Amino acid sequence: MPVDDLSPWGLGQVLRLDQHVVNTFDYARVHGAALLANNISFDAVEATAIESELVDLKGYAMVDWILGEESTLDETFTEKEQLLLAAYLDDGGRLFVSGAEILWDLDEMGSESDKAFAATYLKSRLSADSAETYTLNNGVTFNELYDVAYADVLVAVGDADALWHYDNGGVAAVVYSGEFSVVTAGFPFETVAPFSDQSIEMMNEIMEVLGTGPWHQGGQCEEAPSDPGPETQNQVEPAPGHDAESTAQVIGVGFIVERRTTSCAAAHRPSPIAGPVLLLLLFVLALAYRRKGKRLFAAWQK
Repeated sequence: MPVDDLSPWGLGQVLRLDQHVVNTFDYARVHGAALLANNISFDAVEATAIESELVDLKGYAMVDWILGEESTLDETFTEKEQLLLAAYLDDGGRLFVSGAEILWDLDEMGSESDKAFAATYLKSRLSADSAETYTLNNGVTFNELYDVAYADVLVAVGDADALWHYDNGGVAAVVYSGEFSVVTAGFPFETVAPFSDQSIEMMNEIMEVLGTGPWHQGGQCEEAPSDPGPETQNQVEPAPGHDAESTAQVIGVGFIVERRTTSCAAAHRPSPIAGPVLLLLLFVLALAYRRKGKRLFAAWQK
């Protein structure tokens, strides 16, 4: 087998790698499995497609933003990402964001605008930098894929509430439902036993509290066609200044990125999912979901 010469760095030679403990960075697959188990399929695009505005968040009904252990060095949310996400939520969007350093970066180490973004849109502030546990009070553990060294302990802001607690009492996730909906988790969702009933059930709970299903009737909606037809299937709407070919190269062959196909009027919470949903994980997954003739999308960033 090939062996790299590491002698210039004064290091030994690698003879074997234990692939079971190597960080695979394929966390979209873990989130995707939980979504698929809840009848949601997904596609993927590069996260840069968001900042470059090849993909418009406002075209999606939900966003799942996967941040892992991104912190101050990697910048959890850039200034432009904050602006785009704020505009999306102001338009009644839904957001699920998870990561171990989000509030440490934004609320503890961030600028005044970072703190305001965290309080206004993530509905959270930092209570403690480390949860000092790997277990939620329902028995779920989050140390399966990698060591979550500093899971954030959160404080719910305004009308937000605690969704999950750590086993030592600290708030592990907050939920808000008002002009928009958001779930902010202080630990990476993908570190809950991947492909397990626990992760599936937790994703189902997230979808429920965000109102991301037709069973949450927050308003009256016109039904979308059960078959979107050839004019929308597997097509991409190019962003201004970009042709269809360049957009498709970013999004991927055969992926579906549609605009909303129903119109809803909600009273006090976002209306049922009526179109695309966006997930972000350093690359974005556009999730398509069908139920009773409606199409749902999602996407995320690593």
